[in-house]
Amino acid sequence: MNFYPGPSKVYPQVKDWLNEAYDDGILSIQHRSQKFMQIYESIVKNLQKKHNIPKNYTIIFTSSATECWHILNDNFGNDTFSKINSYHFYNGAFGKKWFEYRKANYPKTSFGIEFDINEGINEKLEDKFFQQIPQNDYLPNIICLCQNETSNATQISQKTLSEIRQNRQNDFIFVDATSSWGGQNLNFSDADAWFVSVQKCFGLPAGLGIMALSPNLIDFYQNEIQNKSNNDKPTRYNQLSFLLEKANQFQTTYTPNVLGIYLLSKVMEFVPNISVTSQKLEKRATDLYDFLEENGYKILIDNKTVRSQTVLAIELNEPKLSFLKQKAKENNIILGNGYGKWKQNTFRIANFPQHTDEEIEILKEFLVAYASA
Repeated sequence: MNFYPGPSKVYPQVKDWLNEAYDDGILSIQHRSQKFMQIYESIVKNLQKKHNIPKNYTIIFTSSATECWHILNDNFGNDTFSKINSYHFYNGAFGKKWFEYRKANYPKTSFGIEFDINEGINEKLEDKFFQQIPQNDYLPNIICLCQNETSNATQISQKTLSEIRQNRQNDFIFVDATSSWGGQNLNFSDADAWFVSVQKCFGLPAGLGIMALSPNLIDFYQNEIQNKSNNDKPTRYNQLSFLLEKANQFQTTYTPNVLGIYLLSKVMEFVPNISVTSQKLEKRATDLYDFLEENGYKILIDNKTVRSQTVLAIELNEPKLSFLKQKAKENNIILGNGYGKWKQNTFRIANFPQHTDEEIEILKEFLVAYASA
């Protein structure tokens, strides 16, 4: 049983879907073929239907969420957009990496705002920090957020995301939803760029990313390119104009991970509406947090309002941490290591849709057995 927060357990149906892909010749289809475009289109329709993504948002496939950083960085930071500032709010390793990646390329227009893991970004709103960021109709800012910070198991609530959207209607909001899209009921209208990797809440092997872009962001990009560039012919495979052109045809700019895209189409056919999944995971997370505390485990995050619903981080000092992980391995249970500054004193538990209640109960029995070891 794999409770690592990504790559994590895959849906058991993947085994059958792999055989189907082989038998149906999916592994050999061309990415310009009608069959591939049908698979792509089916995913888009199911994302709209089951994950409530607005129909006017454009879905683009990438190799990973990290590549989405690169695409957004490359297309909204070059000479055409050189005066746009980006503001990165972060409290953990992944948000910080995103900021550092952007700053390395655009040091004069990239700003990082770090907040405490138990504070939550709500405090920054109450301090009216966002109001201190210049805002006008002609030169929007980019606000970058990790909705679910996997390194420390915190999240930004949907309510807070909506408040940010209301406060910054002239700016563009980019959201890393790597550990939440597919597991939480997100309001995609609250941001302009969302991205995810499928090895977490989609229950699939690593190697595929998804990005959703708002029409406002796309219109702004296309207008700026048209006004400031004499030639918008694609020169790079991940140039946004090229990505959009192909996405509108249900194609990609490069030969993609066709198998991964096919498996995603099967998952999207299989899973229920996100409201059902989100409600289940939220309840299970609450039960898990209560269970852990009742059995003497210390949750890394004290503030319950910012605890993640899909990744739990438990604080444990050496040598007990190494002992617990070793015993878990002996019981065929994979616990997630800590990450970043919490690598040496935490372990993490994934609470993803593909994890069954029966597996959670087995995990609980194990944790009870070694709670006082």
